[in-house]
Amino acid sequence: MPNTFNIIKFKGDPNSVTLYDGTVIQNPKDDFVFVPEYEAMVRKAGYGNHFLFEVPKRIKAPSFMCSCGSAAVFVGSKSYLHLNSAEGLMLVCQHHLEYNKHADGSQ
Repeated sequence: MPNTFNIIKFKGDPNSVTLYDGTVIQNPKDDFVFVPEYEAMVRKAGYGNHFLFEVPKRIKAPSFMCSCGSAAVFVGSKSYLHLNSAEGLMLVCQHHLEYNKHADGSQ
């Protein structure tokens, strides 16, 4: 199945992304996201050239994504030590976590 929820790519510090259906998502510019399943605010990893956001429920895609086009996932502290973050649960770009670069090839 093709990756139909990929994001239009931007260089630099994007303010918005456009989803495949034309929905525009503005950069939320916040450091945390509320996760009802955990009943907690969870820190988002900070990337200079991309941002993490929650996908509208009506769109068939992962619940959280990175503006590079990859899914965003919740991980424990051992998975993101390279980001020099405090311990605890964190939302990160899955592609960056696995390959140390975003899906568009940027660091």
